[in-house]
Amino acid sequence: MAIDFSQKDERVADPMAVILGSRYLIWYESKHPRSPSGIVFDQTTIKGFLKTLPKQEVDGIVAKANISKDPKARVVLQAAKGL
Repeated sequence: MAIDFSQKDERVADPMAVILGSRYLIWYESKHPRSPSGIVFDQTTIKGFLKTLPKQEVDGIVAKANISKDPKARVVLQAAKGL
């Protein structure tokens, strides 16, 4: 079944979720249970997450951030520097 994207209620994935994957959400919720502000995509938090991953996965995330047009992808690239 093909998806018709011409409809007004387009369903588009959040770019940060595509870049970081669902593991970030699981990791974040384990570190910040019941956070009133919701999921945070700041440099310090993302850097902490990236430190828990193998280098190959970090490289994959950085590659996705490099090709992303989302301005927030820059946060991921800054967080990955020096790892």
